[in-house]
Amino acid sequence: MKCPRPNEVGAINSTAKEAVEAQLSAVKQITAAYEIEVEADYEKLTDSDALEILSRINAATQLCIDSEADRVMQELDAARGKLPVAAIKEVREHADIFVPLLMRSLQQAILRVRDGGEREEDVSFFAVFLLTELEVTDAFPLLLEVLRLPDEGPFELLGDGVHELVAPILALFSGGNTDEIGEIVQDSNVNIYVRWSAAKAYKYLVRDELISRPVAIDALHRHFQECVENEDHDMLATLAC
Repeated sequence: MKCPRPNEVGAINSTAKEAVEAQLSAVKQITAAYEIEVEADYEKLTDSDALEILSRINAATQLCIDSEADRVMQELDAARGKLPVAAIKEVREHADIFVPLLMRSLQQAILRVRDGGEREEDVSFFAVFLLTELEVTDAFPLLLEVLRLPDEGPFELLGDGVHELVAPILALFSGGNTDEIGEIVQDSNVNIYVRWSAAKAYKYLVRDELISRPVAIDALHRHFQECVENEDHDMLATLAC
């Protein structure tokens, strides 16, 4: 993600452009007093002026980065059914910048859906996929919140991805610990399709040799028995399969 030059008018938004120009203008004012023409002339700078110049340049650079990050997030937000390939590529290349932004957008979407609203942007949808792809373990609690949203909440954020994404997410982030998987499978307050998908996580754990086949079968058998005891009949066919 490059930092645009100050004269690239369309590269950053007007507010950020003005702020960047203000920082660089201050740098020019400082260096003007030294009549710097060649590289060696920079040795004339006092320590305080050198520190001030570095501070101004760092501030301008951060403004560029923030503006570019906003642009990428807006591209994810405005996808509207079209895969934002370029934006996704930039997120992958600069995960350190975008992971906090993706987590914040997902948290905001969770709160909105929990309060009875609907997903208003696409960025939270892509956040789930990208945080999973990047294996951001700190995002697992947020992803669990998505799965535990009441009623159709998980579909507000994942769409039909619920059917295909839930099991891999749980298998990837569980690290072989099946406690969270079992809790979702057995929780009748969780969306039934999420529970069905969560039960499939065991096959991924067996495939990746994180748990043995007998351990997976025992867990599914235990879930089956508990569903029978609780008359939770909607889960029986899935667990049997």
